[in-house]
Amino acid sequence: NEPEEEPLLASESIQDIDADTTSLPEETTSQTVTTDPLAKVKIGKEKLTLQSKLMLVVALFLPILALLLTSPAQSKFKQIAVYNNIVVNTPINHPDLNKWLPSIEKCVKKYNESHTGELAPKQVIATGGQNNQLVLNYIHSSEFSGENVTLRILANQDDLANVCK
Repeated sequence: NEPEEEPLLASESIQDIDADTTSLPEETTSQTVTTDPLAKVKIGKEKLTLQSKLMLVVALFLPILALLLTSPAQSKFKQIAVYNNIVVNTPINHPDLNKWLPSIEKCVKKYNESHTGELAPKQVIATGGQNNQLVLNYIHSSEFSGENVTLRILANQDDLANVCK
């Protein structure tokens, strides 16, 4: 039987250990790191120069100024006919609609039969004419702008009698 060893107390076991620092590399024994948990780290914030601020302001306000100071070009129209006191216009740069005038007259008069008095259109804008298509935009007063309507007429020039019945 082996003799029983007495348990060592923690303080006794630490005292008995002889630290041999000669076997460790020199780097590890000579370096000590001290850290301060409350050390303040400065993060460099660059301040904007006056020139940078001015460029930023100009970049923000330039698009706004462009929207406010410019207005879209207004469309220009020429009058091609008047039927029942309703002016028929077409854009100035639009191809000639003279061969469509009989159809336009028939359509405007037919439309005016169902829209009389205040509901009558103030003007008609005619566009198209190519590919056997005619587009009539009936424009009413602002009070009755909900009545504005666009009619697209697809017709063969030989079949103009059936247009806008």
